[in-house]
Formats: sequence, structure tokens, C-alpha cells
Amino acid sequence: MRHISRRDFLHLSTRAAAGGVFLPGLHRIAPALAGAQGPDADGRILVVIELSGGNDGLNTVVPLADDAYAKARPTLAVPAKAALRLDDAFGLHPELQRLRALWDDGQLAVVHGVGYPQPNRSHFASMDIWHSADPGGGLRRSGWLGRTLAANAGGHARALPGMQVGGELSLAMRPEHGQVPSISGPESLLLRTDPRSGQDAAAELRTIPALSAFPRGEDEAAALRCAREAFAAACAEGERLRRLAAGYTPAVAYEGGLGQRLGFVARMIDARTPARIYYTSTGGYDTHASQEGAHNNLHRGFARALGDFLRDLAEHGHRDRVAVLVFSEFGRRVAENGSRGTDHGTAGPVFLAGFPVRGGLYGTHPSLTDLDQGDLKFTTDFRSVYASVLRGWLRASDASILGAEYPSLPLFRGRVV
Repeated sequence: MRHISRRDFLHLSTRAAAGGVFLPGLHRIAPALAGAQGPDADGRILVVIELSGGNDGLNTVVPLADDAYAKARPTLAVPAKAALRLDDAFGLHPELQRLRALWDDGQLAVVHGVGYPQPNRSHFASMDIWHSADPGGGLRRSGWLGRTLAANAGGHARALPGMQVGGELSLAMRPEHGQVPSISGPESLLLRTDPRSGQDAAAELRTIPALSAFPRGEDEAAALRCAREAFAAACAEGERLRRLAAGYTPAVAYEGGLGQRLGFVARMIDARTPARIYYTSTGGYDTHASQEGAHNNLHRGFARALGDFLRDLAEHGHRDRVAVLVFSEFGRRVAENGSRGTDHGTAGPVFLAGFPVRGGLYGTHPSLTDLDQGDLKFTTDFRSVYASVLRGWLRASDASILGAEYPSLPLFRGRVV
């Protein structure tokens, strides 16, 4: 390889690509792995969980003391005796036992009635609003978390200290400039070959790292040298993270898709990656029909995944470092429909969880009788929740990221920055 020409390098590269050498996730995260320099690798971390589809907030945080609730939902209302009581007025859905345990430990905050003016009941439009933090649409080329990452990157705009686990990159994590990786799990850190290739897989896997060792000088272009160095560093970092992840012994048995994704996040946190913000999602919350059984299963899986994740982090010494934000793009209508389900609504609860969180109920629960065309009127602007997270946990400027200052809530232990 020391005497290979640029012509031969390009020829071998083309053969490798034609033969089927590819990087299932590494091609997307290579710049981040090669270039990210986290501002504080042992500092504060935010994990965001998106409940996609529009979670029914009224059957999640149950208004025990409001007679209008049972009247609006003759078949779907959670009985007061079955709910997990938080106080005399509110309780959690009976499948959220793991969240109730967090509540008992002072590690769960519930923010009532979170929404925004002139609500949009379209999944896509409302999610874009939550992701961009802009109901007016002016900032929708980037997301509030992507802007936060860029602001905290210290000028390293090529690769930003965040990561999405699962799915295509959310608008919430998209910066104006720079890159944020979206990967599926440990397999994304590996070089792989296409099983349809007729070439020798072992030889192909040796070729790519060898090509990255192409020497400087001669007629090598600057762009080619830069790509080679970044790729070599990414491969090395990917292998380092893979070894660390493989050597990680979780303190819990993660189950389900969300559990597996959070388990991978735990491995990455323990591996001291530069990521400061992790984003993932779980779907199925668009419960137009036969909601009871579906909601039971969804809440059971979500609560277990979150509870396991926080326990695992605590067992590995990261209890003080991680806070979790849980949201959905909208709630459901107050009245159940004719299919024993609920239709698209507006405001709903937001959860903050983890040891750094100051547990309790925040905000005012919306009236179940003073409605806007059958929907709840929001009482807490979602940007106030974001501002609370930015200022109280990530120590970032909410005005520069959200476009204005919003009232914040004391959602975190200690002094709000």
C-alpha cells in the first residue's frame, strides 16, 4: 500500500464499492465519530423520548376529582380506584407503575396542559411545530435541539455532540449547519459487506481500512486526504465504541424496541461519547379505536423501558448526569368516540424524569368543561418547558435557541441557571 498510486487507489475504491463494502450507519456517523469534541464528556446529558401518534394525556395523568372526565368517557375513563394516585386530584394510568416509583422517589415531574396557540391537529404539522419550537413556521429548517447542539459545539460545526437512536433524523435534532448522526444500534458502528456480493467478504473488509492508510504526497488531492483521515478516524472510533459497548453489562434486562434503544443509549453514555443530547421515539399512540388494550400495552412497555434505563444508569454511576424529557405531538379530544377510542386533540402532559429532576406537578390542568370545539385549552406553552430544560439543565440560552424568552419552571434540583 505504501507505493499505491492515486489511480490505483480510486480503482480499488470503485471495486470495493461495486463489490458491496458498505457502512450501514457508519457512513452517516463517520464525521461525528471522527470530529466531535464534546464540551464536557462527563457533563449533563438530556435524553428525549417522543411518544409518536398523539398520546391520550387524560388517560395518562388521570383527573381523579373531575366528574366531567367520567361523563366524557363512559367506557374509556380509568376508574379512580385503579389509578396510581399522585395526590387527591390526579393519578397515573395503572400500567405506569414504574413512573409511580419514580414519583415516590421525587424523580418525576408532570407538567399539565402543555400545548401552543392555534393548535394544529395534523400529526406532521404539529410534530414539526414541537420539533422546531416555532408555531409560526419561521424556524422549521432546524430543530430546537439541533440549534442547542450547534450553540454548544464550541465552533466544531462539522460534527455536533448529539445522537439520534432509531429512524431518520428528526427535525428536532437538525441544526442549520453541521451533522448529527442517526443510528440504529451497535451494528451501525461496524463495517459490513453486502451479502449479495460475489467478492470475498474478509478481503473487502481488509481493503477499506487499508485504503484509508494511503500515504500523503504525490498527486493525492487535499479533499481525498481529508476524506481518508476522517474515515480512518471514524473507523477507529467506531471500533472503540463497539468494544466498549460490547463490554458493557447492563444492570437490567431491556425489553421491547424502546427498551433496546434506551439500552444502547446507556452503553453510549457509559462509553463517554461526546454526545450531550440523545433522541429516540416510540410509536402507536394514534388510538382512534379500541384504545384501552392498546394504551395498556403502550404504557406498560414505555414505563418499563424508562424505569429500566434510569436504574441502569444509576447502577453504572450516571444517576446525576441524565435527565429525560418525554412528550407527544398532541393529546386527544376530551370525549371518547364511537369506536371506543379518542381522536386528535390538543394539549397534554409532558414528563421530566431522573435524579436531577425536581419531582411534582407543575402548571394548571386544563378545564374539562371550558373547551375549544371539544378540545382542551392549553395552559403551559411548550416553549416554557423547553426554556426550563435549556436554562435549568443544559445551561443554554433559551432566547437564542427559541427566538424569545419564555417563563421557566423549577423542574430541576438546585439553582436554575
